[in-house]
Amino acid sequence: SDKWAQAPLSHELDERGAPRPLLPCAEGDQISVKVLHLDRAQLVVECACKQSELATSDHRTILQAEREEKDRSAPVKRVYQPRRIGHPFFKNVPLEEAQREMA
Repeated sequence: SDKWAQAPLSHELDERGAPRPLLPCAEGDQISVKVLHLDRAQLVVECACKQSELATSDHRTILQAEREEKDRSAPVKRVYQPRRIGHPFFKNVPLEEAQREMA
């Protein structure tokens, strides 16, 4: 919500001994969030669901973001450019024939 920076907490403790957040949504509800930070080593996600944050987000999955990053970092493939060689001593031959002549 835009009304508070941190979710209000109850006096009850959860199974880890941390106070339970008092949220207007229940476990299993689907909500839209913007991922601010993702720590895969610790399995921690920092996200925001403020309307102002959601307005500036790009709507991609993690898989889409990883694929786009991989595509950006991939080397550019060179396209074969066929060229006509007009020299009297040049002759196109198959690989096997070229190997026989060079041996």
